Amino acid sequence: MSELLTWLQGLLLAIGIGGPAREGVWVQGYVEGEQVRVSAPVEGRLASLDVERGAEVAAGAPLFSLDQTIQRAVRDEALASLRHAEASLADLRKGERDEELAAIEARRAQAQADLVLAEQRLRRQEELVRSSASARDRLDEAMAQAKSDRALVEQLTAELAVARLGGRSDRIDAAEAEVTAAEAALASAEHRLDELAPVAPAAGRVEDTHFRPGERVPADRPVVSLLPPGNIKLRFFVPETLLSRLAQGLAVSWTCDGCPPDLTARISFVSGEAEYTPPVIYSIGSREKLVFMVEARPAGDFLPRPGQPVDVRLPEP
Repeated sequence: MSELLTWLQGLLLAIGIGGPAREGVWVQGYVEGEQVRVSAPVEGRLASLDVERGAEVAAGAPLFSLDQTIQRAVRDEALASLRHAEASLADLRKGERDEELAAIEARRAQAQADLVLAEQRLRRQEELVRSSASARDRLDEAMAQAKSDRALVEQLTAELAVARLGGRSDRIDAAEAEVTAAEAALASAEHRLDELAPVAPAAGRVEDTHFRPGERVPADRPVVSLLPPGNIKLRFFVPETLLSRLAQGLAVSWTCDGCPPDLTARISFVSGEAEYTPPVIYSIGSREKLVFMVEARPAGDFLPRPGQPVDVRLPEP
């Protein structure tokens, strides 16, 4: 007889007829929290744990860090390689050093002075040959010397221009590619270093910590579990006969033991498949029926605790 009475009470409560006097149709449900489990992508020793269970953390707050000794050395090596590649590229772009340019300029100045002297001698020999005061071979020697000095001046002028231009374009392109590769390697090393010290992806409550400092943490194993406020939802179950009242985005009222009045939530999901009411809904009658799961996000500042039983009032048809 007692089991039959319990079954009837559960059935009446599920359709809004039994229990405390409340208007409308009420269904049972519970609070669900989708935790964010933060891990590191590599294995390592837990160097520090910066949060405690139950603490509220802001987005971007440090959570924990693995030993970074090896990865920091990799980052420093990548930084040194980048600096070397940048220096090589700068050296190619600016051309020869100032001292080398000065040496070429000095050689050209000397060659220009020699050319001036050679041209003066050539003109005198030309005058002497015209007056038959000098042999023709001396004129030929003066002409050859002037020609040689002029060629040397032109050569040094060209060398100076090339030295000021810097390296060839193909060498500069290769050096630029080396700088790009070094920048990518440094970015990768810094990213991996950041992954060893994760921060909170969103503000929330620390639901649990799974390791202590000094312990070995396997790769991709959660170290800290967070529960952001936006990940809290109501999950309740309605029979097929009441499903037509519900739609995504529709507002519903809800209540729980010890909660403030006039609480609302907005439906975020309506299951397309029927299922048996889960055991957390303490109603024998409801467990014997196929129902549809519905989820709703609480509105307002008050947020219930995961696992807490709730009653949800369905909208009027």
